[in-house]
Amino acid sequence: MEWPKGDIEASLRSNPAVRIGQFLQLDRDLGNAYGWKQMRIDLPDTWAVTSVKVEESGFAVLLNDQRVYRVSRDKIGDLSFRILDGGRKSETELQALWRPYESKG
Repeated sequence: MEWPKGDIEASLRSNPAVRIGQFLQLDRDLGNAYGWKQMRIDLPDTWAVTSVKVEESGFAVLLNDQRVYRVSRDKIGDLSFRILDGGRKSETELQALWRPYESKG
């Protein structure tokens, strides 16, 4: 199933004032539809993110060391839940949660 790229924007954010590290924010224009409008997914603070982009099947996080993490639209909810479940995650925990999404080659 394709993701309606024109209706979804991805951006890298952080808020040091309230001690929130870097995170991916997905914003969706729902129009007359229902569902999620905004989603925040924490990223490891040690990642040097060069860009985030919406793709047909989900989104990608590109790092300056050439690593790419891709999450398909059917896995986004699970990743978001696992990151949020049980409170704030350590750097090591976030890296472990993101590891399965690293693109191989």
